[in-house]
Amino acid sequence: FTVTMMARQILLLSLIAWVQCKKFGIDKIPSDYSFTSPTAEHTNTGIALDEGNKRDLALKAFRAAVRFSPTESSYGNLGVALMRSSQYQEAKKMFEKALELNPNSELTKENYDELKKFLASEQEPEQDNMVSQPVEGQNDGFGAAADDIDDYIDYEDDEVGLNDEGTGAQPAPPPSPKLAQTKPKETPAKTQKAKPKKAAAKPPPAPKISLGTVPIETAYKLADPPETPVTRIVSKGETYPDAPPTEVSLTHRANVLEYIQKDFRETYFEQYPLLMHTEGAFVNALTFQEALTKQRFKYEGSKYEAPFRNVKFIKGTFKPKDETGLKGERALARALRNGYTLQMYGIQTWLPKVATLGLQLSKFGINLPVNTNLYVTPGSTKVSLIPHTDFQCSLMMQLAGLKRWKLWLKPEIFLPTHSHMVRGRDHDDPVDIDSLGKPYMDVVLRPGDILYVPRGVLHATSTPASKVPSMHMTVGMETLWDIGLSQSWFNLLGAGDVSRHNHVVEGLYTALRRQVKADIDFRKSLPASFYNSSKNTEWKEESRRLLHKLVDDMVDHTPTLRRSQRALKNTIAKHNWDLQYKYGANASYADVETESADLKDYTAMNEEFYLNWQQRMQARQKDEL
Repeated sequence: FTVTMMARQILLLSLIAWVQCKKFGIDKIPSDYSFTSPTAEHTNTGIALDEGNKRDLALKAFRAAVRFSPTESSYGNLGVALMRSSQYQEAKKMFEKALELNPNSELTKENYDELKKFLASEQEPEQDNMVSQPVEGQNDGFGAAADDIDDYIDYEDDEVGLNDEGTGAQPAPPPSPKLAQTKPKETPAKTQKAKPKKAAAKPPPAPKISLGTVPIETAYKLADPPETPVTRIVSKGETYPDAPPTEVSLTHRANVLEYIQKDFRETYFEQYPLLMHTEGAFVNALTFQEALTKQRFKYEGSKYEAPFRNVKFIKGTFKPKDETGLKGERALARALRNGYTLQMYGIQTWLPKVATLGLQLSKFGINLPVNTNLYVTPGSTKVSLIPHTDFQCSLMMQLAGLKRWKLWLKPEIFLPTHSHMVRGRDHDDPVDIDSLGKPYMDVVLRPGDILYVPRGVLHATSTPASKVPSMHMTVGMETLWDIGLSQSWFNLLGAGDVSRHNHVVEGLYTALRRQVKADIDFRKSLPASFYNSSKNTEWKEESRRLLHKLVDDMVDHTPTLRRSQRALKNTIAKHNWDLQYKYGANASYADVETESADLKDYTAMNEEFYLNWQQRMQARQKDEL
């Protein structure tokens, strides 16, 4: 027979799918695969089961794919599977959902149009010529199009049971095929076109009484977004007419801590950047001599385990120079002469003065865990670090030299909670500085200055010409934390690492038990509107009212929030205990300085030491040569 262009395309897609399914056959489906797992390879499993003529199980797998990854492709795949099972009306709904998410999908349009033609003519479509959807490289999470999916999709809380079906499943994880494509039937050549047979009427499936919930031990994962591409920066030309002043002048250290605890917390924290001129309040927090001399640092060492002293040599990005071993003074001096920035993480673990500063800021200032990193960058560096954002809010304390900071506020990435909102930190995620527009702030820090950079604010740095390097501490105020419980509403309400969600579930059921006993409304039958029409919202409004009462009871009469509060506060207390008893911090407020160091004299002394030190290190290197 004559092969049309359409047939060639279908044949090519079928061949691709056949190759993919050879890679991902039934024998490769993991033995622990479950339809209720949020992380299982549901689409891949559905393809393999369909190739093995296990259509009922394949349909369950495609339903699970829609449940946990409601994308245009997963809806389209389910629509094709329903077509093959003669469930045409439900297949039509799936194609419509897919087109809501992506109206430009040619494959979905083609399937949908053919199905509509069949339904209009009451003839059976050529199901095996339906082109199913490509699997996207991401999981888009629960979108608006999936809000009412439970109205017409039944989920089952059983496992696939492939071994019982004789598939010989192996525990090896399957690869991800690019196409969810089923093979067309091989039709022998005919001299006369056969008349299509009308599908035999099938009884509707029996209703299922499953709620379709995920197992309690994995439900917490639903609070986290799936792996998604980085958040795109699309906003331009932002203006902030109601923003507070960008600069403030303070004096001694006690004055700065008091300001941070009150005015700063209310007006600037997690809202706007701020430049604080603090004279000599912190200029004596760390000198070149204390930071660089008479020590050996483990290259790319960990701040979490001894020996804590660590260093990296970076230039323009966070990707470190390829080095190993221990680095002494001469290695640090040589790296600075060669234009590298010295990056040291968690310096409070080996510098008691810095541990004291962090403890003071945590206890008497911001009331959050504090971690301190150090950056030493040569002068005349055009790009110290490319535009990027951080997980934590930071105070950039300038101790020596000069550093220029450009800051951009972009609402779509402000206050990040997950990695896809953090931009510019990976070498394969550059942010084009020319596309960002005019900065919110463009300032040059001098010794005694402190720049507050909220988390999620893009910032790029460089150093003007100077006889000594720029040295600043990044004092992180850890709302989101990689070594303890994070201090956000997201975590307080049960997501992340706060005992997962178990205490929230316990609090909900405790409140429900109390309300059923105290309020007769909770004991009434469901109203007629619940059964009459899916468009009737009276019963939903009543549900909303009762849920509000339930949450009020949960907050007022169960230990749910108190437990979260205790866990989060103890995280801070444990960190501060470490600063005091492991790293030698001074915890007395009486010792907080109420007078500033002499900024001019201290700066001159620090610069003189660095120049002499660098000269000595260079002379030693020449002697060795």
